Amino acid sequence: MIETILTFVLITIVSYFIGNISFARLLTRKKEKSIVELGSGNPGTMNMTRNFGVKLGFLTLILDMLKAIIPCLISYFVGLYLFPNISTNLFIYSAGLSVVLGHMFPVFYKFKGGKGIACTLGIFAVSNPIALLISLVGGLIILLISKIASITSLIMVTALSVVGIVYSIHFVEIILIIIIYLLLVFAHRQNWIRLFKGQENKVELFKKKGK
Repeated sequence: MIETILTFVLITIVSYFIGNISFARLLTRKKEKSIVELGSGNPGTMNMTRNFGVKLGFLTLILDMLKAIIPCLISYFVGLYLFPNISTNLFIYSAGLSVVLGHMFPVFYKFKGGKGIACTLGIFAVSNPIALLISLVGGLIILLISKIASITSLIMVTALSVVGIVYSIHFVEIILIIIIYLLLVFAHRQNWIRLFKGQENKVELFKKKGK
């Protein structure tokens, strides 16, 4: 029992500090302005895409996903081999929640972080990769049509959360998924306000140069 508790505590702490890594800030540290000084100020995929183009935006997405995939994957194997009687998803979602908290409220950046979408996608890349692939394809289509990232993000994480809950075998897994989902909704509160006012920023993934 004590070993199990200590393992979850260690997973939580390590994952939180991994979540503190801000790739958007690191990628723009040699630019004239940091990403937190541009656009919405959010150090995430969409703000990077708007201000530095699709390539850096996509790189930010991949790196932030990996930021969650790595600790979740390690936690999965820890649970699989050391605690075979405990659902591996408990380890995955525990690590994932901590990464999201570290990303959104990084102690290294005075608790001013991103909104956690890419990290959440990374979580589901480990817990349900097939659902993630489907959501990525669907999300790309929705984004191309709506050009509104907040709507796309909400639909994707809602679908993934529902799938995660349906396939959960322990009520704690469901609680962890719901907490992650509510954190994302909270992080996007200003987006919802702008959306209702018709002022939400739009994303042109394939905008032609000179326009």
